[in-house]
Amino acid sequence: MSESRLEATPPSRPAARGGDGHHVSTDGPLTGRRIAMLVYNDLSSDARVIKEATALSEAGAEVRVIALAVARGRYAPGLDRSRPAFETLRVPIVEIKHLLPIWGDAVRRLIRRSSTPAVAPAPTPTPAPTPTTPSPSSSAAPAPPAAAAPAARAPIGGLKGVLIDLWGRLDLTLRMASYWRRARRELLAWRPDAIHAHDANTLSPAARAARRLRIPLVYDSHELWTERNVRADRPFAKRWERIVERRGIRRAELVVTVSPSIARWLQDRYRLTREPLLVRNIPAASPTAGDRGRGRLRELASLPDDARVLVYCGGVTTNRGIERVVDALAHLPADHHLVAIGPASEIVAAQLRRRAVGVGAAGRLHLVGSVDSHEVTTALADGDVSFVLTNPSCLSYRYSLPNKLFESLHAGLPIIANDLPDTGAIVSQSGAGVIVGESADSRELADAVRSVLVDRERLSRAALAAAQEHRWEDDIEALVAAYSAMTSRHRPGGPHA
Repeated sequence: MSESRLEATPPSRPAARGGDGHHVSTDGPLTGRRIAMLVYNDLSSDARVIKEATALSEAGAEVRVIALAVARGRYAPGLDRSRPAFETLRVPIVEIKHLLPIWGDAVRRLIRRSSTPAVAPAPTPTPAPTPTTPSPSSSAAPAPPAAAAPAARAPIGGLKGVLIDLWGRLDLTLRMASYWRRARRELLAWRPDAIHAHDANTLSPAARAARRLRIPLVYDSHELWTERNVRADRPFAKRWERIVERRGIRRAELVVTVSPSIARWLQDRYRLTREPLLVRNIPAASPTAGDRGRGRLRELASLPDDARVLVYCGGVTTNRGIERVVDALAHLPADHHLVAIGPASEIVAAQLRRRAVGVGAAGRLHLVGSVDSHEVTTALADGDVSFVLTNPSCLSYRYSLPNKLFESLHAGLPIIANDLPDTGAIVSQSGAGVIVGESADSRELADAVRSVLVDRERLSRAALAAAQEHRWEDDIEALVAAYSAMTSRHRPGGPHA
């Protein structure tokens, strides 16, 4: 569904908005404050940014999110006021095909003819397949380094491969450089009271604008940016990212992140005087979460009430453990089905279906697609057990606290999880599931499923109890309080007054 009501960026104006349809609290702790957020995507499916922007608006702030508008994307460039809580300004970015359109068409044709997806092969037909193994994984702004091409595509050999790779790196670099330039220009024109940079790929323009306007900077690290799962053949880009993050994080008055381990790592690496504020990716409270009768998995997968439903939640991609669960179906009864709720590419979906056939579980893997983010916990509620098996192929994955963990707890699902520092700690302390080793094979996962199902009711109660201890409302309240204290230290009314 397309968002509407796009218009040109208006001139700077007072924080109260009344007539444009936005509801902003007039007596919240951030009343009269203007907050700009930067995010390097089109915002449409970034639940964390949307929820944070909404919460700051509900606390009285005027919030504008500066996002992307890409060619042939869902959203046009301009100011979008279709959301009730905040406005989104999508800026157009320059792509290399705009400068060299004929060459761009030629490269795209070459990629389609020459490339192959980098997905794991389907296992040979066997009742006990081998588990998959994780793979490692001045005043003028300097241009960003050549960015890496997406890791999901296998490299193409020969001169063609070199040219395609170079083209991709130049294109991604040009896109980011143009976003940095346009975002900084919009920040200086709008003159907010604080700037909130989501991830390190927005940190450079945010830090420069904050310094120019003499306002506080907030850095929100959604993952361990310099240790994330990207291609290894990008040493210059990685060094550049470390420089950008080090400079930006030391300029930031408030640092926010998603897990205790990442918070400690950032504090130690950059010698921060305060540990970053923890705002985890927890779903907002829902009155229907955990209500088994409101669950939708059986409906979406066309399964009977007496089926055992194993749940995979989130993007269906590599290094997230779904292959291991497919393999485990070979050692479970025929009424045990795996339902994956989340986006999946056609390539990965086909590979997983072949894998299911190979282990003798044809018809027991159900890829049902996505539901709206605010409906996930309700949709999961009729499942029997949820898997959180992120492969620690990079340090960012090892230290992660994935959305699916909290969504499963709030849905009342027992959990089978890897023994990773933060994920394992929550599952163990809550007693809401079973911890398995990082190298657990398909038989061990099947044994874990059986042990959970024997004690499902007790584990489900433990999951719902843990959900009350891990609440989005508590974490976001801390963020609002930090914003209130931070903006109060700066001049009332901010630069736009």
